[in-house]
Amino acid sequence: MKILFRPKQPPTAQHTMKTKMNYPPSELARGASALCIAAVALASPRIAQAGTITGSVADTATGKPLASANVTIPGSAYTTTTSGDGRYTLQDVPDGTYTVTVTYPGFRDSSEVVSVSGDKPAEVNFNAYIATLDYVVVAANRYEATGAQVKAVNTVDVLSAQDLEHTAVHNVAEALELMPGINVMNTGNSFFGGVGGASRGEGMFASVRGMDAAYNVNLINGVEVAQGMPYSREVQLSLLPPSGLQTIVVNKTSTVDMDGDAIGGTVDFRTPTAYDFNQRTHGSLTAGGREESRARDYGDSGLGGSVAGEIAEKFGADNQFGVYASAYWDVRHYANSLVGGVSEVQGDGAWAYAVTNADGSSPSNLDPAKNLITTGFNVGVSSGYTRRYGGNFSLDWHPTENTSLYTRGS
Repeated sequence: MKILFRPKQPPTAQHTMKTKMNYPPSELARGASALCIAAVALASPRIAQAGTITGSVADTATGKPLASANVTIPGSAYTTTTSGDGRYTLQDVPDGTYTVTVTYPGFRDSSEVVSVSGDKPAEVNFNAYIATLDYVVVAANRYEATGAQVKAVNTVDVLSAQDLEHTAVHNVAEALELMPGINVMNTGNSFFGGVGGASRGEGMFASVRGMDAAYNVNLINGVEVAQGMPYSREVQLSLLPPSGLQTIVVNKTSTVDMDGDAIGGTVDFRTPTAYDFNQRTHGSLTAGGREESRARDYGDSGLGGSVAGEIAEKFGADNQFGVYASAYWDVRHYANSLVGGVSEVQGDGAWAYAVTNADGSSPSNLDPAKNLITTGFNVGVSSGYTRRYGGNFSLDWHPTENTSLYTRGS
């Protein structure tokens, strides 16, 4: 913008100065634009300032500060936690009125309304009151695996019902193999014992700490299982299915209250009660099928299946009565064969030389290995079926908090 002063005559004290401003058209346009911009700037609203909310949170009953309490402005992203001395700060909060809320576990939520101005921080202090609870319900499993092992005074391993639910074992002997220091065996490793194990294809006996299964004591709910094997203290654990059990506890070392015959260890199979379930009523049903391809090769159907169920109920004014029952049934068909190897044939004398000298020896001009003939061989065949059925039941009565009467059956 150019401003031209053109006085008509030299100014004097007696004359009033008159000025005349001549603007080119382009200069006028630029001047108008500058004036418009200035007007817009004056008309624009002032940008809101940001402030700070600060304060402390303390327990009303004790007066002690509460650390790690959550301080938030609901419906916004402004949130923080108190420090060790109970102090907090919410920064860059725009000017305005807000509701600030404090939450802390075990205490009632507390809220305050505060106005924020950029001039000075707004301070809000909270006194937290402990929440009043009508009652507390604690649910726990009496045979919880981790707790039982930690609290045990001896060497104990526990297999819980949850562990059994995620396995694909056929019987409890195979379930024991999931535990450290346990070896599972079949009927045997000799020729005659091996063919039976090859046909069944399942574990039957459990060895604890590398000792023979005859040195174990097997219990069901603390009661020793009857010995079913002739001339042996072994218990055929393949007769017990993995269903209907709460836990399997293996004591690898004994205490003074245990059976002294447990040289290898004590295996305790514990069945559930109605109080092992959180629900007042519990029920489950499982079913499965199987096909033995080897049995079908020998002309057997090879088909089998299983079904198992359980039900539990707590009743009474205070759930002082509980009943639990389970049942299972399964069947499988098996078949297999085993041909004796070289060691069995030599031991039985089922070989001879095709060409012999007068004394029965092989001629010197013949290779003895090529001069051999078989006069017999051993073949073992095992086939049959296994059918298992049974169940467990439990009756419980809790007349008082410190008294428990029960009966168990299997």
